[in-house]
Amino acid sequence: MTSEWSLSGPDGLVRTRRRQLGLTQRELAGRAGVSIGMLRDLEQGRTTRAHRRLTERLTATLRLDPVPYGIPAGDGAATDRAGLRLRVLGPLALWRDGVALPSGQPAQRAVLGLLALNPDVDMHRDDLIDMVWGQGPPAAAVNVVQSYIARLRRLLDPGRSPFDPDGVLVSTGRRYRLRLGPDRLDWARFTELTRQAGVLFAAGDAAGAARLFGWALALWPDGDALSDVARLRGGPALIRATRAWSAAVTAFGDAAVAAGRAREAVPYLWRLTEQDPLNQRAHAGLMRALAADGQQAAALRVFAEVRARLNQRLGLRADADLVEAQLAVLRQQTPAGVRLAELAPLCQLPARVPGFVGRDEDLRRLDEHLDAALARRMATVVAVDGAAGIGKTALAVRWAHSVASRFPDGQLFLDLRGHDPVVPPLGTGEAVGSLLETMRVPAGRIPAFPAARIALYRSLLAGRRVLILLDDAWDCDQVRPLLPEGPGCLIVVTGRRRLTALGGDEGVQRLTLGPFAPADARRLLVARLGEERVTAEPAAVCDLIALCAGLPLALGLAAARIAARPEFPVASLTGRLRDAQTRLDALSGEDPGTDLRALLWSSYRRLNPSAARLFRLLGPGPAREVTPAVAAELCGLPRPAAGRALAELAAVHLLGVRAPGRYGMHVLVRAYAAELARRPGPTVAGGEAQPTLVEINSDA
Repeated sequence: MTSEWSLSGPDGLVRTRRRQLGLTQRELAGRAGVSIGMLRDLEQGRTTRAHRRLTERLTATLRLDPVPYGIPAGDGAATDRAGLRLRVLGPLALWRDGVALPSGQPAQRAVLGLLALNPDVDMHRDDLIDMVWGQGPPAAAVNVVQSYIARLRRLLDPGRSPFDPDGVLVSTGRRYRLRLGPDRLDWARFTELTRQAGVLFAAGDAAGAARLFGWALALWPDGDALSDVARLRGGPALIRATRAWSAAVTAFGDAAVAAGRAREAVPYLWRLTEQDPLNQRAHAGLMRALAADGQQAAALRVFAEVRARLNQRLGLRADADLVEAQLAVLRQQTPAGVRLAELAPLCQLPARVPGFVGRDEDLRRLDEHLDAALARRMATVVAVDGAAGIGKTALAVRWAHSVASRFPDGQLFLDLRGHDPVVPPLGTGEAVGSLLETMRVPAGRIPAFPAARIALYRSLLAGRRVLILLDDAWDCDQVRPLLPEGPGCLIVVTGRRRLTALGGDEGVQRLTLGPFAPADARRLLVARLGEERVTAEPAAVCDLIALCAGLPLALGLAAARIAARPEFPVASLTGRLRDAQTRLDALSGEDPGTDLRALLWSSYRRLNPSAARLFRLLGPGPAREVTPAVAAELCGLPRPAAGRALAELAAVHLLGVRAPGRYGMHVLVRAYAAELARRPGPTVAGGEAQPTLVEINSDA
């Protein structure tokens, strides 16, 4: 494919575009990483065919569409003009068999652009309306969107039914999905190329990664998506796309430097730092690339300029990554990739829980499972679930310490914060980044893309024997990216939900913890209080065990209160536990992690409204065993909906399953539900603000 413009000659595109941007030949040559003599020859027509890499650098620096000049459109092959093609990286454009198609009026183009930036994702009609019209949608916005979708379907996939799952534009009720892959949509091609590049870089193929990152970035003419769709400017879809471009440029710089091809990334990094003049990571990447290309003085000028800019505009100092880049330039050091041999064994398991007792059968089962899995050279996953305060973390830490010697390459620990009463759960990128930091990967070498972080994490664990304890998981989606591939590692996961979809049954041991039996409950009290104190008041101790109903956290909190006041008899505490009004006050802790109310709140607050209402109604209700029929009558829901609400409560162990279709509630959980029911005003889970610990512990 050729262009009507020639790159070379006095009237060529390079010279014209350079002057439009206000650049001298020397400035353009420096930014593109080419010799000024070669650029002069090109502009004066003495060179009519530019070398491929020269063309890549010039089109990138001058913000030109690279495809007409022979640069691959993402896969190394010539652009295929047959079939449907959609471009959103730059101005929105649509072709069929090389012929441009009209994409409609501005609002319709905005709808198409939003669907294209979310390929193969069901987008709700209401979300499209919000993003296209904001706070002022037309009165008939629903009908307008439906008509736009119908027109776009006739344009993209004429003759296809709206509900055909194989269509290009599929309707599923109030949701719409655009099905265009990397061969037909440039955004999908960019996303796939950057994913593949991240995997290659993590595997140590810096040259291959740099090549793919270069192809991906060549799809962007100027770093803007949907640049002619004004309705979406500043919206979340375009912000997300711009961040993806920025992350790809930064990652390209890392890969290019590691591959000895830093000059190729310099134009992109210059453009990124111009567009985001306070982005410290981008400036650090530019400094490394310039230094690796032999331009140390230019790299130090970049540092001085961005440092002054940060101080003048924000009153900030340069961060660690920027300072590290400056020191590397001064010492004439070039960044190196992560070397696995440098990763020393890490021992990061939390301390054993003092006075741990019970769970003997559970520990035996875990030992047997580990022996069998290691003998078969399988990846080993242990998933421990149970109610709040049931002792999941204590068991996992106890067992992890007992088998740690079998994993000589280290033990890692990460709190996923799935049910933390104060802070939200860790996202995938943040979780993997934390693990990489734990494994002593320098901050500047941690990829920006979650997929690349996961690939690096798994590469570092390949062939190693490491124990990884992931505490307090929210669901399977949070955990699955953190599972290493291949044998040798042990992954222990704790969470309130039963992680049934974590993987196949082979190699996965699932363990649901229940309350302590009376004998183990007594052993716990003896471990915390001593045999003499426990035997001095046998009747009161029996009452205490019954009132705590075998919940280890409750028993531990009760023991702590008794130990703190040795002059008070055990019976003084059991009296408070018998009173429904003061029961949970007697089991409050000093922080959210040891406070029964706070832990129960962290499960309750994410329930859907139907399940939350049923939970509150079950507190003061007379039924000790609940079925879907009882729940339906209690909360006025159809039986199937009541069954779903019961299943949701059981999923987070706010209810226990006694038999298929029959549920029971722990006595202390019931006390909390009754408190919620007594509170004045609506108590709605899911959307209400979380109270402070003082509010959680206030009398109902």
